[in-house]
Amino acid sequence: MIARAWLTRLVGLSLAIATGVSISPGEDAVRPLFSFDEPAAVDALVALNNLPLEVAAPPEAAAGGPQGSALHVVGRGGDGVYAKRDAVALAGIDWPRVRTLTFWVFRPTGLSKPTPIEVQFMEADGKTRFWRRVDLDHSGWKHYEVPLRWFRWSTGRIPQWNAVVRVGFYCREAGEFWLDDVAVVEASEPNADGSPAAELSTEELRDFAFPAAAGKAKLERGKHVAVITDVAALDAAQLTAHLDKAAAVVAADLPFLGEVPQGRLVVFADRTAYQKFTVRAAEQLNSAAAPPTSGGFTFWGIATSYWDPDYGTLRPVYLHEFIHSYLDDALRLDNSGEWLHEGLASYYQLKFHPQDNFGDLVRNGLVARNFPPLEQVLNGKKIELASYWQAATVIAMLLHDDAYKAKLPALVAAFQESGSTDLGPHLDKLDKTWDAFTADWEKFCARTY
Repeated sequence: MIARAWLTRLVGLSLAIATGVSISPGEDAVRPLFSFDEPAAVDALVALNNLPLEVAAPPEAAAGGPQGSALHVVGRGGDGVYAKRDAVALAGIDWPRVRTLTFWVFRPTGLSKPTPIEVQFMEADGKTRFWRRVDLDHSGWKHYEVPLRWFRWSTGRIPQWNAVVRVGFYCREAGEFWLDDVAVVEASEPNADGSPAAELSTEELRDFAFPAAAGKAKLERGKHVAVITDVAALDAAQLTAHLDKAAAVVAADLPFLGEVPQGRLVVFADRTAYQKFTVRAAEQLNSAAAPPTSGGFTFWGIATSYWDPDYGTLRPVYLHEFIHSYLDDALRLDNSGEWLHEGLASYYQLKFHPQDNFGDLVRNGLVARNFPPLEQVLNGKKIELASYWQAATVIAMLLHDDAYKAKLPALVAAFQESGSTDLGPHLDKLDKTWDAFTADWEKFCARTY
């Protein structure tokens, strides 16, 4: 259903932002990016909405922070300041190796409420970004550190750390502050599981999901999946093998997606723990989320569900949510419950967990004509559960009709470029009108189901 990556093992610094994550010393290195002792330092920056860029000393003497000048920001909601793409300070940064961004902020005394800003990392075309809200709620100087693993991403195309080219600070509301000594903490090595330092390792995910049993919950790794659970009755090895088999079929059907990172599935012992996980994860992102009400939920690329003894180890929803997790990075499209993600997950769920009456459902729907038009279902917005059969059968046609299969890579590339799975603007990639596409779909359903 929705969607991605996480946490941190910091460096030999005494850093203190409220992340809820313990920090251990190590061999990682601090790399300074921007200091504003000289007015010319602003030449490496660009302002959003004509925000004035002024270098000045804070008005009050303050011990414990940077000395001299800082970047004075008097922002309105919607203003921001960003490093230029060609800023010398950013040259050579390998963002997947970066664990943390650090910076100092000075705020005058007497302010009545916090100033919310966003720290953002942007790709070259500016269409997608990682971001995290930071509430400036202090007076005087304060040192902030923001682990890259706990960043959200913008809707549409999912950002990639290896495509980041700039960093910025965005004002969500009006406020005044001074910014100085922006730096990054670069890891000396990747995470223990080989994943980039900017992302959450599977071991760290396990310990976040099951904090009361840190290091003790089951962690079963396959080629394409990692299964994490605290359910004694669940056969993690059997489930991992089952999901690996499904992933191999997905990879064979969609070879143009290239190498796909491992999907991750977390199975909780009960529904309550499953629901609390999404709430806790959102809080860790300095955000908020309602507990999921469905049997499975994929949040930020992490598939989650809970144990139900009536279904056992091979519960169909486990595979459905795993497909979401597996394809998030591969498709690079944020899953908001729209037709492409739900269609793929439903299609492969039916392939490995057949539904006896699915053919009847399709045939009866076509006869009754009681379904919404494909223009509505395939518009890139969240679809209703009642339309999953339409999405799944459209996916089946795109995968198995030779004419459509040949054009699927170009269609997915167009979705990625636009950041939306709205089919309407990209029907030209299929050389079809809506009427022709709908007619082909109905014919495919009639002969297939």
